[in-house]
Amino acid sequence: MIEQILDSLRKRDYDIALDLYLELFNQHPEQFQIGSSSALKGLDTHLLNASNLARKKGFDTVEQARKGSSRLASGIDRTFGLVTQFFEHSYQRPNFFYIPNLPSSGFFMVDQIPKLDDFLEGLKRFIPDLLKLIDERKQNYIDMMGQVPDTKGWQTLRNGNWLSQHLIKSHGHDKFAISGLAEYFANASVVADCPPHAPEAFISYLLPGAKIPSHFGLSNVKLTVHVPLQVNSKCNIKVGNETKNWLSPPQKVIIFDDSFEHSAENLGDEMRSVLIFDIWHPHLSDQEKTAIRLFMKLYNEWSTTYGPLASLDKRLHV
Repeated sequence: MIEQILDSLRKRDYDIALDLYLELFNQHPEQFQIGSSSALKGLDTHLLNASNLARKKGFDTVEQARKGSSRLASGIDRTFGLVTQFFEHSYQRPNFFYIPNLPSSGFFMVDQIPKLDDFLEGLKRFIPDLLKLIDERKQNYIDMMGQVPDTKGWQTLRNGNWLSQHLIKSHGHDKFAISGLAEYFANASVVADCPPHAPEAFISYLLPGAKIPSHFGLSNVKLTVHVPLQVNSKCNIKVGNETKNWLSPPQKVIIFDDSFEHSAENLGDEMRSVLIFDIWHPHLSDQEKTAIRLFMKLYNEWSTTYGPLASLDKRLHV
């Protein structure tokens, strides 16, 4: 198969070469492992070739989404390494996607988000049903996050100190669904809608004494809303270098950009329960939101197929 790959590269049949690399990688991943006795001859070159071809395929796949705006195009270029990545705020470093020149700060107020106040007012009718879920079975939230740092702070959360009940997940719902809630979210233009990352709504439970270490969210295209269900004066959220809680001064919600470094703790004697969901960043245009939906869809399709090849060349720098 290597000869076929090399022949395709000589003929500049790059899509064929990429698909052959993918087939070989899926069948024999050990051949792409540095130090393996089965490693391909000239492995460094093959790692570079496969990664570059995969990233080019990804960039070409999402090309249409670049038309959303110049800053969205710049964000896509950064994602594929065509432009050097940098962030405009010292505390900001999203894990996945970043749009430059998008005005932001750690925390936001309700009146900074058009239509959010009306949405929250309508959400009140679901609060009694949400409160009833507090006594229902919960999931260990950290088990749903995938890989987390192997530190004491994160591993302590595996003991059941951070629990959740998912209500809405990318246009679906699970056994904790509340009648009418998914439809209410689906019909609200303020709610972020860019599958597979949003929409999402879940109840987060932080037990007394539990602390969530500092971390970063996926992107700055959306903000996170925490609606209090059961809170105390000693449960806090820190974003950047600013800390807030719900009771001093009284706040009906806390809104923040989770592309900023953030953490949470509950130093009170009672469990903290909050409804969490994402909303669009208020400075995005409708055209940009449409393009972001397209980008997320196309990127996910590419990532689930060619994504593993795109990072192979990182093995050269370990």
